[in-house]
Amino acid sequence: MNLDIDIKPMKIDRNGPWYSSKEIYDIAMKLVLQDSYFQTKGKSMSNQIDEATAVVNDAQKKFNHALESFMSTHQVFAESVKKTSSQVRESADKLMNGLQKVEKTADFNRLERYVDLLERAAVAMNSLAELEKQGKLEKIASALK
Repeated sequence: MNLDIDIKPMKIDRNGPWYSSKEIYDIAMKLVLQDSYFQTKGKSMSNQIDEATAVVNDAQKKFNHALESFMSTHQVFAESVKKTSSQVRESADKLMNGLQKVEKTADFNRLERYVDLLERAAVAMNSLAELEKQGKLEKIASALK
């Protein structure tokens, strides 16, 4: 069954032809009732749907690959962070234990006395060195004998 689809414009202006919407609706109704429109368009649309489905499936595969790669990288990173965090905690514990051992072993009061004595000895050595430079150390030593 062949339909005559000759549509004549109602008017033509600078924007182009104007058609009657009633005529367009009537022709569309005839095509739908005749079923030829859906058969030709249906085949074309079926091919387009298949193409669109293939594109979407390809995009989904690429996205899944990228997501798997991201998840793998995330897992490696998380394991590395856990390991590093554990090592930092172990090092901090070892340092704390070492400092506690030093604190227990060292008698800070006695250490302070030694530091005072060493400072006084250094001052005395400097004084003796000055006296020796001036040649007075030998005179003092002979006077003490």
